[in-house]
Amino acid sequence: MSLRKLLIIYLSIMVLVVLPFLYISIMKVHQNIIYKKTKKDTQIIAKQTFNSMYQIMKKGWQRKDLIEFLTSIKSNFKNSPYAVNVYRTRKVEELFGRVKQPPMTEDIIKSIKTKKQFTSEKEGKIDYIFPVTAKKACLRCHHNAKTGDVLGVIQVSADLKSIISITRKDFSKTLLTIIIFPSAVALILGFYLTRRVRSGIQKLNYEVQRISTMKDLQKIQQNQFNFPIKEFNQIFGGIKEIVEKMSNIAVDKEILEMEIALLEKFIITSDVVKNWRDYVNLLLKEINKAMPVHMIFSVFKSGDETFETEIFWHFEPEEKLKTSVENLIKETLIQTFKIPEEEIEVYTNHNISNSKACVLSSGYIDIKIQTKSLILERPSIGGIIGVGVSSDNLKDKTKTLVIESILSTLLNVVGSVKAINKYTKDLEYYATRDPLTNLYNQRVFWELIGYEIKRASTHKYKFSLIVIDLDNFKTVNDTYGHRFGDKFLIEVANLLEHSVKPGDIVARYGGDEFVIVLPETDLENAVIIAKRIIKTASSFFVQTPDGKKLNPQFSIGIATYPDNADNEKDLFTIADSMMYKAKMLGKGQIKYPTEKDMQEIIKREQEISLLLIDAINKGSVIPVFQPIIKSSTGKTFAYEVLSRLKTDGKILTASRFIETAEKSGLIYKMDLITIEKALSSLKNCEEKIFINLNPRSFTASDFLTNIKSLIRDHKIDTSRIVFEITERDTVKNFPLLESFINKLKGEGFNFAIDDFGSGFSSFYYLKQLPIDFIKIEGEFIRNITFDEKDRAFVESIITLAKRLEIKIVAEYVETEEIMLMIKKLGIEYAQGFFVGKPDQYPDCKNNLQEL
Repeated sequence: MSLRKLLIIYLSIMVLVVLPFLYISIMKVHQNIIYKKTKKDTQIIAKQTFNSMYQIMKKGWQRKDLIEFLTSIKSNFKNSPYAVNVYRTRKVEELFGRVKQPPMTEDIIKSIKTKKQFTSEKEGKIDYIFPVTAKKACLRCHHNAKTGDVLGVIQVSADLKSIISITRKDFSKTLLTIIIFPSAVALILGFYLTRRVRSGIQKLNYEVQRISTMKDLQKIQQNQFNFPIKEFNQIFGGIKEIVEKMSNIAVDKEILEMEIALLEKFIITSDVVKNWRDYVNLLLKEINKAMPVHMIFSVFKSGDETFETEIFWHFEPEEKLKTSVENLIKETLIQTFKIPEEEIEVYTNHNISNSKACVLSSGYIDIKIQTKSLILERPSIGGIIGVGVSSDNLKDKTKTLVIESILSTLLNVVGSVKAINKYTKDLEYYATRDPLTNLYNQRVFWELIGYEIKRASTHKYKFSLIVIDLDNFKTVNDTYGHRFGDKFLIEVANLLEHSVKPGDIVARYGGDEFVIVLPETDLENAVIIAKRIIKTASSFFVQTPDGKKLNPQFSIGIATYPDNADNEKDLFTIADSMMYKAKMLGKGQIKYPTEKDMQEIIKREQEISLLLIDAINKGSVIPVFQPIIKSSTGKTFAYEVLSRLKTDGKILTASRFIETAEKSGLIYKMDLITIEKALSSLKNCEEKIFINLNPRSFTASDFLTNIKSLIRDHKIDTSRIVFEITERDTVKNFPLLESFINKLKGEGFNFAIDDFGSGFSSFYYLKQLPIDFIKIEGEFIRNITFDEKDRAFVESIITLAKRLEIKIVAEYVETEEIMLMIKKLGIEYAQGFFVGKPDQYPDCKNNLQEL
């Protein structure tokens, strides 16, 4: 509602309510005054009448004089509200006779008897009764009276209604005249003030409507409005104070949009990790859409006194400006880390975000004033210790807060991106390479030999596989320790690489076992190469800690594609069998398959197949349980279920039958038997149950149905079940694997990646599948206490897992030293012979004490 309307309503209320009420109140007061005045006037008239009569009586008057006197009195009050009557008493009538007079009222008779004057009010009239008593002078004519006798009565009557009516009219005219003038003045003044107030409010409203940025809000503080009313100026002063406080906490819409845009881009993808510098350049462009930021810099600590700096410019800076910023960063690092200037080393890389942007020409002093930096004394993730920006908005409190929030976010994002970039490179390398010898690892060997079989099949050529076992390596380890053993393996790996031609594939299969794929090489040439390796080894030595010279000796088995086998697994099985036969021949020997050997291998395969069928029919497939403990407490967290065969009172390990079971398709039935018996044994426990999920199992259409049925029958919560998957053979069926796992995940089951880090496919699974646990490849854990590369690799996995909120299990925890190390690194769970060996009878209450 407008002020004008409020003023009109106010005046209307005054006219319609207040003024009538005021008028009535005034009239009541006025009527009371008139009443008193009239009452007094009747007394005055009565006394004046008496005085006049007395003066005439003193002269001696006649009847004629009395009549004239009475007539004059009546004529004097003819047109007035007053009337005067004079009455004779009997004593006067006895001497002078009766005259015409109104009949006496009770009040007159009462006054004669009591000789008292009084006033009476009846029917809107006031009567004043005044008795005329005889005085000494009166006795000359009224000889029949005594002094004090009542000779007559003067009655003065006043018509009060008439008097009030007349005075009311006169008073109303006067009052109306008095009210009209101040009301008119008030109305004019009200409209004048309303116009002034509205003018000020319109100005203020205009300024408010223009507000769309923080600059517009600040203009209100600068504008000066001068209101004619002091209180209005105070109100506006309060508004300016509110605006000032708002300007300290408000944020521009553009800045909020910029922050939202940045948050959307703070998603770390593989492209971001790969091209992290381009990513920061993009962020800098986004920031400059909302506010000018000249450059962003990040500082990484690469050594005790060595730092790497990445500076991202929004334009192409002058060399002088580059030098100024480099000096500023160096100064800050010297002050923060207390490093002498001559000892600190800072390596700087300049990146240009927008080469088309205007060039900023500025000196060191200006940059120092405009730069905001955040430097940590201890490196954060990725070795980052600080970030900073240079901007013109640092005097603005709100934008300074925004810049500080951006710095904090960038500190984490840039650090994380660079860390993941570094860790990914490490992971990519170690996923394909053996961390100790730098040869290809077992996973890559299987991929490469599979590729070689396809190529050889297409181009119709032969190739050979050599399996090499380092003889007496256990004795070397026991005699000289693991450190020398590792050095010995490294030297052997170098020897093997130099013994073959480029293009041949050398890999460490595991432990002291090596494999070599010889493309386009038949059996005859493979034997020649094997002999050359043994001959080279005979003249090669490694010096032991006690000064002795130690020669490596090899047992070598050979198999040729397609003469001996048409698939990679059978080819490896044959070559591996030949290697064991060579070892039985006295070590340092070479063995390749003869027709008799092939028959023996086929026979052994058949025997194992029959053994598996018999075990399935008799139910002699049994589970064994290896505990997984919580590193911090030593208490059992879970059991891993492993399959074994029980035959003739002996327990056969999985390595004896697993490949045959997979090839024959019996693995699915064996898995179901193992799982059923394991669930029966652990149904009354609380620990989680880790179950190895063979790739062949999830291809069976009824596997999921059978699993659900077993879980339901044994009344086990699905959250207790953790299925372990490995990358072997699953890449070919990944869509099926993904669908299968998502279905089980929806049922509440958990999943783990086994042998994590043994192949790069593990990382692909980590990205695509809902993984809860990763079990680090045992080779890395086994060497973690003395091998820097293995420890660096494990630390990379830990960082990655924590970022993805995935729990870690360390396998191959075989010594107390390893156990203490994984606790120090923050790995949550441990598994291995030091923790507990596989056992047929799990004791859910038998938990290790805290180390």
